[in-house]
Amino acid sequence: MTFMKKIHGFTLLEMMVVLSIVATLSALLYPTISHTLRRVYATSCQSNLRQIGQAIKMYQADYQTEDWPCRTSSLIPQYASQEIMVCPWVARVASREVNDIQKEWRNTWSSYFVFCWKGLDELALKRGETTFTEVVEQRGERTPMVICREHRDPFLVAANHPMQPMAWCFPEAPVVVLRKDGSVDLSMRGGLGYYSSTIRDALEL
Repeated sequence: MTFMKKIHGFTLLEMMVVLSIVATLSALLYPTISHTLRRVYATSCQSNLRQIGQAIKMYQADYQTEDWPCRTSSLIPQYASQEIMVCPWVARVASREVNDIQKEWRNTWSSYFVFCWKGLDELALKRGETTFTEVVEQRGERTPMVICREHRDPFLVAANHPMQPMAWCFPEAPVVVLRKDGSVDLSMRGGLGYYSSTIRDALEL
């Protein structure tokens, strides 16, 4: 007598149940994983800004000034390397855009925004607004020098590359701030780059 072996496998219903469980778990875990990743990249970004802060201090010592350069590219290569001039988050989510910009700028572009002391003063005087010098007098050593708001909205990438900026906006993400005293911290204050003035950011961040 010949006995036929029973073939065990998944039924269509079982497969659908498994797939629905996986999809549900992915939907539940994705926001947590995404938030964690952004925090990790913000920490890496803080490390970059600390190095930029040290480079600025060397620049100030050499030029005997309390001012800082209006572009981080002025620190390359004597005081800092190009590798720390791009936010790790931007390098991850906008690698193609960053590569395009770097080719155009011959590897001198930075994703970090510098509060250009002299330039902001000149602009404010023309408009009859608060000057950056007044901001420095008010905030002292807590004055922001360089910031990265790319975690919150792609301000500088969007300014230099055609893209849909709102697709990358994370209003709950912090702004990474390098201050006049050389400290680096995270701030939830300050508006989105497209809707707030530079001086207001300097006062709030």
